[in-house]
Parts: sequence; C-alpha cells; structure tokens
Amino acid sequence: MSNSAHKPVARPLHTIRCVVDHVPLVVGVVLSLVAIGCIIPVEPEYRDGGTPNSPPYIEDVIPALEVQQSLRATDRPSFTVTVADVNLEQNLEVRFCYRRNLEDEYHIADNPYPLGPSTDGKPERKPVATAGLALCKPSDMFTAETHYLYVVVTDGEFTDKFGCDVTDGSASDKAFWSFTCQP
Repeated sequence: MSNSAHKPVARPLHTIRCVVDHVPLVVGVVLSLVAIGCIIPVEPEYRDGGTPNSPPYIEDVIPALEVQQSLRATDRPSFTVTVADVNLEQNLEVRFCYRRNLEDEYHIADNPYPLGPSTDGKPERKPVATAGLALCKPSDMFTAETHYLYVVVTDGEFTDKFGCDVTDGSASDKAFWSFTCQP
C-alpha cells in the first residue's frame, strides 16, 4: 500500500524536475526562434535631399504610341514627350534614337535634351519636342520593315554620346513609336 501511495505523488515531482532541468534548453530554443524571425530594417539609399531614388518616367507622348505611323521620305514628323521624376533635384536627359528594325543598333536621331531640376516643385518637366525628323530615306520606301523611334529618359548617364543605352545603375524609362516608310 505504501508503494501505491507514493506513485501519484512521485510522478508529478518527476515531471516538474524534468521541466526544470530543461528550462535552459526551452528558453534557448524560444530565443533562437525569436531571433531568426526578427527583421532588422535597412535604411534605403538616398541620392538627393532625403528622397529615395525613383526612376524618371515618361508621362505623356504625342502622337500616341499605340498608333503605327505611315511616313513618306518627304515627311518630317515631330514627336513630343513629357517626362517626370519625383526626385525634383535630379537632372534628366532625354534622347530620341532610331532603329531600322529590332536587330539594328540604336542611332541617335536628334540632339540630346538635358533637363535641369524641377523649378516649380512638380515632378513634370517641360515637354521636349523633336524638330521634324527625316526618318524615312528613299531606300526605305520599298521595304516592308517596321522602323522604331525610341525616347529614353534617364537620371544617370548614357553609355556613349551617340546611343540610347544607359550605364548600369542609371534609372531610366523608355518608349517607342513604330512606323513604316511609304513611297
């Protein structure tokens, strides 16, 4: 009878001793899980005046990008673009580049347009317009190729002074018009 009387008391004491013996292990596991799940925020990179660097963007274009143009050799179309950048103090540069087809290299089609920082506190900069580009040559008149006029805006640098590729790390936006050359 004395054996059965001690069993119910001995089991809870043994359980308590096991838990107490393993407290450091349990606490260590819990703290490890908390440490793994803990995220230490990293401060974003700021390039100008405490504003995170955002890429410039093309806000508006004339004519619309979705409409394929049909041009003759004598046509001198104008293209207008409005660009913007939430980083108001950044200088931007806009370039218009021509590609005879998608495999062709970019060729600068007009002078680069440097745009200084925003002067009115708004992201939009003044519109940039090309001055009547001669995009179709007589040799293009009888090909069925689609030609492309790209506009690129960057807050960084271009890889060279005659192209439209930007250097690594330069934020940019790009759009294009497509057209065919007609006789």
